Amino acid sequence: MKQNTIFKTFVSRFLILILNFGLVIYSTNMWGSEGKGVISIVIADLTVISFFANIFVGSSMSYFASKYKAEEILPFAYLWSILIGILIPVIFSFNHALAYSNYLIILSVLSSLLAANVNFFVGQQNIKMFNLYTVLQQFIHIVFIVIIVYIIKITSVNSYFIAQISCFGLLFLISSYQVLRRCDFKNISFSRRIGSKLFDYGWKTQLSAFLQFLNNRLSFYFLEYFKGIVSVGVFRSVLLFRKRSGR
Repeated sequence: MKQNTIFKTFVSRFLILILNFGLVIYSTNMWGSEGKGVISIVIADLTVISFFANIFVGSSMSYFASKYKAEEILPFAYLWSILIGILIPVIFSFNHALAYSNYLIILSVLSSLLAANVNFFVGQQNIKMFNLYTVLQQFIHIVFIVIIVYIIKITSVNSYFIAQISCFGLLFLISSYQVLRRCDFKNISFSRRIGSKLFDYGWKTQLSAFLQFLNNRLSFYFLEYFKGIVSVGVFRSVLLFRKRSGR
């Protein structure tokens, strides 16, 4: 049973790698260096926001999902997702183009809400659902891009973000039904003791991951500030080429 779970996890990670690689190649060819630069910056911002959101929706959710009821921990995760998903993008808007701030807010909220549900599955030892949703985030995103670009005919880089929002929204609704259908909404509560445990566990695990992210992606922000958004797209393409060639 354990070997089967490991194999399925490996397959899901491989599929994610292939889908993500195809998406990177397509977005570069479709929107060029400038479009790729915009996507890279927004994704980098989204990653930074996820570090703050994951204080409640990340490893702390996985750890405490088996110790407390969903009614006791999910309200913290959902409320935190909304607060961080709005607050941090507003702060970022002072430095980035306002044209994409609205997309970033919606993406931040939805991705955090979805992460709460997915990590709840992990805490419940439902690795099958975790693997499924991680693959679907890439696959459905691509499906929505195809629909928006080739059927609806929105060919600007906005289609990338609209497709991603649609993907996160759909998966959040489906996962929420699976998570919440067994919940007793009368027992929803905000216990200070439980909230304190979630926060204490969450910020400690996120700190090291955030420092590692800054080490890998801080250059994106310096490039955007000093050289413009196009340079970010070019730099991202170079990194991808070196990764593929093993240099």
